[in-house]
Amino acid sequence: MPGAYKPLTRAAMRPVMPAECLERTTKGEFSAEIYQGLCRHRGQLLTLLDGSLLVERGLADAAALRRACVRTPAEGGPGVLALDVFIAAENWLRALLAYPRPGGVVRVSLRPGVTLTPIDEVAVLLDEHTGHYRQLNATAALVLRSLLAGHGPDGAARDLVRIHPAATPTAEADIAALVAQLRAANLIVETVDWEQTR
Repeated sequence: MPGAYKPLTRAAMRPVMPAECLERTTKGEFSAEIYQGLCRHRGQLLTLLDGSLLVERGLADAAALRRACVRTPAEGGPGVLALDVFIAAENWLRALLAYPRPGGVVRVSLRPGVTLTPIDEVAVLLDEHTGHYRQLNATAALVLRSLLAGHGPDGAARDLVRIHPAATPTAEADIAALVAQLRAANLIVETVDWEQTR
């Protein structure tokens, strides 16, 4: 349709979108809101970047996105709009790892430079880059060893319940919380194995 703005989008949305929205000839302008939101949530964006799964996989440029986070409205540029794409893709990937589709198993491995040292039933995780360490109690050590063995969160829950039946009601939630803590501390790497069934 010559002269029509986004004709395929209009055709696809016609059954669900009000006609006045589809026929509008103007375009919204949200630059002020974008920069206000960026200013208000800059700290959260920088934190998201620090633990970014996209950056970790080489799919996003942390330095460029960091520059976009501190850019002023006067500087503008495509980098600011790229933040929108980054936030959407980063949250999608995190959700995918947290709730993989049937047929996918989340695999957990230690980030390079992180070591796990068993001490009797407990264990210590050491980040050789920062010198920080985290002590794991016996339950957390058991779960992490199961995850590192490739059992995935479901398998780790089964391993935990087999040894500690009383953990059954909260096993899955407790394992998800442990993985989230290790992810936030930048100690693990997660991938999804689509070839294995859960």
